[in-house]
Amino acid sequence: MEGKINKYHIIILLSVFFGWAVSATDIVSNAFLINQITNAFHISDATFGIIGIAFGAGDGLGGFLFGRINDLRWGRKLTFLTTLVGVMAFTALTGLSVNFPMYVISRLGAGIFSGGEMTAGWVLLAEQIPTGRRSWFVSISQGGVAVGYFLADTFAGTFASPSAFGWRAAFLANALFGFFAYLIRLEIRESPLWSRIIQVKALEKVSIRQGISEIFKGPYKLITSLSFIGLSAAFFATAFHDYYYEDWYLIGGITRTPLPTLIFTIVFYGFALGHFIANLTEGWFMDKFGTRKAALITLIAIPALIIYWLVPDNVSYIADFLILFLVGYGFQTIWGFAPAYMPQIYPTRIRHSGEGFLWALTYGIFYSIAAYLGGIWITLNQWDIVYIISAILIAFYVIFMALTAVELKGKPLDFLEESESKAK
Repeated sequence: MEGKINKYHIIILLSVFFGWAVSATDIVSNAFLINQITNAFHISDATFGIIGIAFGAGDGLGGFLFGRINDLRWGRKLTFLTTLVGVMAFTALTGLSVNFPMYVISRLGAGIFSGGEMTAGWVLLAEQIPTGRRSWFVSISQGGVAVGYFLADTFAGTFASPSAFGWRAAFLANALFGFFAYLIRLEIRESPLWSRIIQVKALEKVSIRQGISEIFKGPYKLITSLSFIGLSAAFFATAFHDYYYEDWYLIGGITRTPLPTLIFTIVFYGFALGHFIANLTEGWFMDKFGTRKAALITLIAIPALIIYWLVPDNVSYIADFLILFLVGYGFQTIWGFAPAYMPQIYPTRIRHSGEGFLWALTYGIFYSIAAYLGGIWITLNQWDIVYIISAILIAFYVIFMALTAVELKGKPLDFLEESESKAK
C-alpha cells in the first residue's frame, strides 16, 4: 500500500496508542503496587508470580482466539472495539477483588482481552498505513506503554499509595481512563484489505485458505519457526522487566536503602521516557535501515541492565533517572520491533491468526513462565539470576533476529504471498 499519511492514519495511531496505554497501566500497576498487593492478600513474592502466569497465559490465549474471530468473522473494526471493553471490565474487577482467587481470575480475564486488543491494533495499523511508514506507526503505537508506566507510577505515588486510597484505586482509575480511550475508536473504519477477502468469499464463493495449518505451509513454516525461537527469548526476559525491576528499587537495590517515595516516583519517569523514545525510533529504524539492522538497537539494553543491577541507587538521583531511561529504552525496542514485525510476515487471509498463534506460543507461554520463576527467585533473593538471564536472552534475541528476520523494508503487505503464487 503506497500513499501519504493523512488525518485518518493519525486517528488509527492514537486509538491503538491509548488502547495500549490502558493495557500497560493495567499490567505495570501490579509491579508498582506489588508490596500493597502481597500484603493485602497475605502472599509472598513467589505466589505473586501466579498473577504473571494468569495474565500472560490469558494474553496469549486472547491473541489466538480473537485472531481467529478477527480473520474469520468479526473483522478488524469490531474486534478492536470489543476487546478494549473487556480490558476495562477486568481492570475494574481487579480493583474490586475481595480475595486472591478473584484477583487471579480478574488478571486472567484482563490478559485475554488485552491479548486480543493489542494484536488487533497491530493488524489494523499494518493494513492501513502506507509502505515506508508502516513499521514506524506500529512501533509508535506501542509508546502507549510509556503512558502506562507514567500513570501506574503516578497513581502508586499519589492517590493509590498506602497512605491514601490504596492499590484498588489505581485499577479503578485505569478503567475510567479506558472509557476515554475508547471514544477515539468510534472513528475507526473497517480495513479495506479484510473487506476484500470477505467480498471475494461471499460474491465469488471461492475457498480461501484460512486454517491454522496455513501458518506452517510454504514460506510461513520457516518464518513461524524462526520467529518463535527469537521472540520467545525476548518475551521471557521482558516478564522480569514488567513485574520485578520496580521491586529492585523498592527494596533499595544492592544497598537495600529504598528511595523516598517522591524520588522513586520521579526517577521512574526516566523509565517511562525511555519506553516512549524507543517506540518513537525503533519502527523508524526498521523502515529506514531494514528489519535486521533495527534488531541490533536492542543491544543497548545489556550494558544498561548491568549498570542498573550493580550501581547503588543512592549515588545520584540524576544517575538513577538516566540509568532507568537507558534500561527502558533498550527493553522497549523489543516492543517496537515485535509488534511491527509479526503482522507483516503473514498474509491478510491469516494475518491475525498467524500473529495471534505466534503470540500465544511466545508471549503466552514464555512470558508466563518467566513471571512465575521471577517471583520465586526474588523471594530467595536471587536477583543475580534475574539479571544474568535477562542479559543472556536479550543478546540471543538480538543476534538471532539480526541473522534470520524477514527483511520488510520497502516491502508491501502480502509480498510473500505474491512471491509464492508466482513460484507456483
